[in-house]
Amino acid sequence: MGSRFPSHQLSNGLYVSGRPEQPKEKAPTMSSTAIPYTGGDIKKSGELGKMFDIPVDNTRHRKSGPITNAPTRNGSFGGRQRSHSGPLNKQGEPVKKSSGPQTGVAPLSRQNSGSLPPVLPTTGLITSGPISSGPLTSSGTPRKVSGPLDSTGVAKLQKTFIANNQAITKLNQEGNYSYKKSFPKNLFWRAVKGFVDRYPDAELRTAKDGQYVKVSGVVTCGNVPLQSSFLNVPRCVYSSTCLYEYRGWDSKAANSQHRRFSWGLRFVERHVVDFYISDFQSGLRALVKTGYGASVTPYVDESVVADVDTSKREVSPEFLKWLMERNLSIDGHVMHLKEGYVKEGSTVSVMGIVRRNHNILMIVPPSEPFSTGCQWTSCIQPTTIEGIILRCDDSSSTDVIPV
Repeated sequence: MGSRFPSHQLSNGLYVSGRPEQPKEKAPTMSSTAIPYTGGDIKKSGELGKMFDIPVDNTRHRKSGPITNAPTRNGSFGGRQRSHSGPLNKQGEPVKKSSGPQTGVAPLSRQNSGSLPPVLPTTGLITSGPISSGPLTSSGTPRKVSGPLDSTGVAKLQKTFIANNQAITKLNQEGNYSYKKSFPKNLFWRAVKGFVDRYPDAELRTAKDGQYVKVSGVVTCGNVPLQSSFLNVPRCVYSSTCLYEYRGWDSKAANSQHRRFSWGLRFVERHVVDFYISDFQSGLRALVKTGYGASVTPYVDESVVADVDTSKREVSPEFLKWLMERNLSIDGHVMHLKEGYVKEGSTVSVMGIVRRNHNILMIVPPSEPFSTGCQWTSCIQPTTIEGIILRCDDSSSTDVIPV
């Protein structure tokens, strides 16, 4: 006996009311098809022919789409099939991705195509430049530096650079010349400068190897330029900074030879490096070997850059900073600071021995001291001067010759 209500039997044998559910049609998948040449025949136009119920010839082209019966990348865990893309943990589960650095997670090794990016720091910040940019420690690891260096730190770095650089010659206080101590030093200084100025200039083009010459020309810096101590004048080849103190009746002496009611030298910084000189006579350029501990006697005029009486007025911040960087005390003295320098573009005169090595022209220190002879006009007996003589009197001039 039939029923008015339709029913159907399930796969497990149970009868349920209603008609069996019809299988759903799969959604059409998009596939790329090579477009054939139809020649005007609609039968060869593929999907266009199907729209008008026209038989289509499918023998001349092949559809590109998913490959059937292809091996899948599904893994089986506990009877269940799961698809995985990416690394797995020890339990076989996919590793959860999270933003930011993770602590306590061992790094996983993966195969990647191409070069690996640099490992980011533990902060997770992306920084510009290579990971090893900046100063390094003795073990080769980057040194941590926070914030800009202050003036004291810069002065310490410059002092360390000068002390450890063999290319910089550190000159003594008195200079490499001999004269009678009873003779006034200022008068002797003027007499020797006059002798150097009157000495005739030589032409480098015709100078012979081993000849003692005086060359005048324009200065060009070498590989290691200097900077003046107080005024911070850049690109110098010679720099001298001297601190003088005036000694009264009851004040301390600046040095062992400092007399009362006179100025005495308390502190001095004097450095020189190799440089080039372009000869005025011939236009040739020669390398003057005054660096690497060479013997040099400088005659460079100095000018007062700071004049301070600490007992009457306050000390300028620049002068006080310069004293603190060198661990010098004030002590209520009357002081003045003199500075002289030879910068790039200055006009100088040098006296030394010519050396020609292949196509390199150099001026080197003489092996023996040079004698000035008797200076009858200045009432000075013969004086010996060691090393290269460096003469410059335009250190305080701001107008220089461009090079």
